[in-house]
Amino acid sequence: MKRIILLITLVTLGLVSCKKDVEQQAGPKPVSTEQLKVPVDFKWTTTKNITLTVSGKTNGLIEIISSKGVIYWKSYISANQENEIRFNVPSYETAIKLRHQGQTVELELQSDKLNYSF
Repeated sequence: MKRIILLITLVTLGLVSCKKDVEQQAGPKPVSTEQLKVPVDFKWTTTKNITLTVSGKTNGLIEIISSKGVIYWKSYISANQENEIRFNVPSYETAIKLRHQGQTVELELQSDKLNYSF
């Protein structure tokens, strides 16, 4: 008797659990980028152009580093002079780090023009 109940239960579970997945059709896939439906305010750019004006009290190397530690730019700056550095970063980047003479600072990328003095 227990075997019959167990067999009926297993067969019932097997029949109920086996369902065919129904794929939902989203419509035809675009063949070219002209057929894509993109919001008007979508920005296609993948990088941001940044202009950094930096000065230091001593001559030396300055490094511009991502938040993940990737070095974007290295440049030699002269003491007591404003040095302008132009570089670009990925558009998802929200901050960079500057390293000069053993000092590291973080700058928020709130605009495309940054100023810093060591």
